[in-house]
Amino acid sequence: MSSKDTRSILELLPDVIKALKELPNTALQDNRYKNTLELLSALENASIPKQVAITLEGGLVTAVVSHDDHPIDVYVVDYDSETADDNELYEIPQGDGSISEASIHCESVSQAAIDLDITIRNFHEDLTLDKLEKLAP
Repeated sequence: MSSKDTRSILELLPDVIKALKELPNTALQDNRYKNTLELLSALENASIPKQVAITLEGGLVTAVVSHDDHPIDVYVVDYDSETADDNELYEIPQGDGSISEASIHCESVSQAAIDLDITIRNFHEDLTLDKLEKLAP
């Protein structure tokens, strides 16, 4: 493995869990987990946000929320850049090889102040056949 491994912690998690399973159960000193088996169980059951909501007001992102606070940054790439200053624009390589300009800002995921479960359930219940047909390309 290269010393400049750029994989995220989430990509490394399966390898860490596998390595911990191969180690003998060892007492830990940090008081959060008694031993490596408890730590392993916590890692295997750790939650990763599976749903996030992005709230907008007036076309601007006001928050990125999930069920819990997670150390995840969401980068908002805004191609509506006519009001942005030149120093706020970045070149964004496109899939077809072209370059587009956009402004970018970062939002950190925070705990939802809205009832995200009901919001998502209402969305799914509201996807009637009529609406699905309108959404189809």
